[in-house]
Amino acid sequence: MFSLDIYTKIALFTGERTILDVMYSKNMIEPEVYNHIHYFGKILIHGKVQSGKTAAIIDVIQNPVYNEYKKILIIQNTLLVLNQYISRLTSVGIDFQVVDNKTQEITADVVILMNNKYRREKYKKIGKTTEKYIVILDECDVYFSHELCKGASCEYYVTATPYISKYIGFFDRVIELNADDDYHGFANINIEYLPQLHMSDMVVTKFMQDTQQGLLLMNDLTKTDKMQLRCRRLSRIFKGVPFICLNSRKRLFMNGNESLLRKRSICHIIDIFKTNPHIVIVANRLSLRGLSYTSSDYTRHITHQYSKYKYSDRRNLTNYIQKMRIFGKYKNRPNLTLMVSEMCEKVVNKMINISNTHIDSKELFKCERFNTL
Repeated sequence: MFSLDIYTKIALFTGERTILDVMYSKNMIEPEVYNHIHYFGKILIHGKVQSGKTAAIIDVIQNPVYNEYKKILIIQNTLLVLNQYISRLTSVGIDFQVVDNKTQEITADVVILMNNKYRREKYKKIGKTTEKYIVILDECDVYFSHELCKGASCEYYVTATPYISKYIGFFDRVIELNADDDYHGFANINIEYLPQLHMSDMVVTKFMQDTQQGLLLMNDLTKTDKMQLRCRRLSRIFKGVPFICLNSRKRLFMNGNESLLRKRSICHIIDIFKTNPHIVIVANRLSLRGLSYTSSDYTRHITHQYSKYKYSDRRNLTNYIQKMRIFGKYKNRPNLTLMVSEMCEKVVNKMINISNTHIDSKELFKCERFNTL
């Protein structure tokens, strides 16, 4: 038998929940110590792409341990991500406030702050410096940390890809979200390697042949003009199919005609065409992180995805994993297909290896193995 002092040191060092729970249940550890180890410090929430990290963030916000703390949720600098969070928090009855240029004072316990300098400076100007708060950083590996972390009582870092060298030895505790049986990742999708010739036409043709009703995401292009040109050309070939181009201005191309879409969120855009057998979305930056491509009632979702990966571009492996918007929780066990060029097989295999890597608080990432192909 170890002494209480040894058990406490083990618990403090590892943050191991089993040890702490046993000690706490037997009154061997003070509640303040237990809560401090579990709920304060630098905590990583890590899970596969679209495996339930937003639900985990909501759990943090609703945790009674933080009732006396303001919760500052820092998100990507993208309106579509903001609108998605507004929808999710509203759906579970969380009272929140979005900081923007019209905000005069902070009145809610939950604050959504987009990660740009204008909104950050706005919050610093009107926020109460004496107030206790915790910070939750969504997609934290994009910006590593945040200025508001300096005064926070607790810092939550949330991402599917924490593979950066600055995070080695950085966290006090790691919470790894376990994907349940409904989760579809690399192990549950079909991967088809296609020849390079006339790729976009072939992808859409195959998509329409594969399913009577489906949604195709094409996120292989990086230039807005090329994205629009593809939508315009393909909409003339595939009559009656809506081609939606997602960039700073959301556009619809159908039967060669073009119009602006004024809906604020992706789910509402998909809702417009929910009765169409096939929907094609062409996107790049707006398909990289944090966004879900489903209808508001979750009956329509991505069934096919076409992406492109450069084997020579080693820096973008994290972004490649984040591009997998086809991943997610599906109760109806759909057939999902990822289509890539035959030139991308090595990169896909590397992505599969990384996605199968278990991360915990004991090893705290030998990140160098993720940074090379």
